Amino acid sequence: MYVVALLTALLLMPLVAASNPMGATTTSGPTETSVGADDGASDGVEGGYIYTTNLNASSQTSLWTGYLGNVTGKIQLRGSSNKSMFDWSVGAVRNQTALSYYSMIFAYNSTTVPVWSAGIAVLSGGNLDTRFGLETTLSDSGTNTFTSTSTSVKMGNQTVNGVASSAAKTIAYRDAGSTGIQTALYETQAWSDGTANVLFASIMLPIQANLTAYSNAAQVNYQMLLFSNNKGTTSGVTYDFYLQLA
Repeated sequence: MYVVALLTALLLMPLVAASNPMGATTTSGPTETSVGADDGASDGVEGGYIYTTNLNASSQTSLWTGYLGNVTGKIQLRGSSNKSMFDWSVGAVRNQTALSYYSMIFAYNSTTVPVWSAGIAVLSGGNLDTRFGLETTLSDSGTNTFTSTSTSVKMGNQTVNGVASSAAKTIAYRDAGSTGIQTALYETQAWSDGTANVLFASIMLPIQANLTAYSNAAQVNYQMLLFSNNKGTTSGVTYDFYLQLA
């Protein structure tokens, strides 16, 4: 899978409304995955005996990929030549109250621009299974991944209402001695913009003391899940990234 970084001009909006999310540039960091499967366990057998054997294994998903990292940027009053008259420093991502303008990161599975309109709505895990052609009974189906109620947020000049079974919560670690405590914290949503495409949305969080990413080794603003299986082909899925800075 590869990522196309997109940079678009900030759309002009009425003074009473917030601007739409803007195209984001990406800076790649380390990429990792699980080590290959171990050799199968062996067991000698002898005729005339009945063997009771319990088996256990962990399997790497082929349907989803993870993104995480930090976000920086600024809000500008900018002309068509990209020269700025005034800059507002966004600073650190901050906590917001319900229905405020959350700082958010978006990943769109198309190179076209999302339709930032009142038609945007949250998709449930079952909706994702239908769009991606997945069996809902799969352990890592959309139905079994997006199991939490999504947070209602403001995007641009509209409200996107939360829906049951439409958010995936990824794991962060809180330091507690040498082991750490897993916390389902970072939230990924999936939105429809009225087209056949899917816009994944992740609410960014401020860096918190004693809170690290899934690996318990880094502090990040966001973690998100993206669908990565292009129906068995090797071409992968291309995502364009956008930011809403609040």
